[in-house]
Amino acid sequence: ENLQISEVKQPEPKNYTEKEAADFLRCSSTTLWRLRRSGVIKYRRVGNRIIYTSRDLQSFLERNAQGGFAVAQSN
Repeated sequence: ENLQISEVKQPEPKNYTEKEAADFLRCSSTTLWRLRRSGVIKYRRVGNRIIYTSRDLQSFLERNAQGGFAVAQSN
């Protein structure tokens, strides 16, 4: 059976408040503020609110990923 997918719909990026973004990144609001202020993480300002998109948070995580470690095998 030959199935074709004509269109794959991408989910809309979610917007996070400062508290939600800090929870997502598992850091404090102060750490998130420092990252934002130093330009390390992207954000958007809507009126007087700061928002973070899921795409920006995921990009931040990918840029800051640390490599895994190798486990020595004993024979």
